[in-house]
Amino acid sequence: MGTDRYCWLFGAIALIIIVLAAKYGQEVSSPVDFPLSKPGEEFNLSVGEHMFIRGEELEVRFLNVTADSRCPVGLECFWMGQATVSVELLRENRSFSRFNLTHRPGNTSIATKNIAGYSVKITGIEPYPTAGRKIETSEYVASFVVLKA
Repeated sequence: MGTDRYCWLFGAIALIIIVLAAKYGQEVSSPVDFPLSKPGEEFNLSVGEHMFIRGEELEVRFLNVTADSRCPVGLECFWMGQATVSVELLRENRSFSRFNLTHRPGNTSIATKNIAGYSVKITGIEPYPTAGRKIETSEYVASFVVLKA
């Protein structure tokens, strides 16, 4: 009888270990709950969204569109215009830089900011304005690329 009792106890302990390993192992290997991009890879953000740059301990946050003077479709304008966005960089959930980037076709110098060993660039912004329609802040989606400088 004593041997049966030890076998039963060993089986119960083994079962508990298997259940716990499966439960906690699943949590470790489950997909991440936050957005990730690689350095040099273009990514899109809506106003208020953020992206973590894989392997760089860097987070990029699209704060707002501060100006949009792009010539609306359907109108003739003196110049094409530009859109300016406010961006924040964070490390370990702490902001270390806020700056503006301006998207204007043909002018990359105002589209890029070099800071803390990184180059952050806006590569596009949508939607494009149309005559007689105001773009709501929540509609904007900007495209960015982050590189190690």
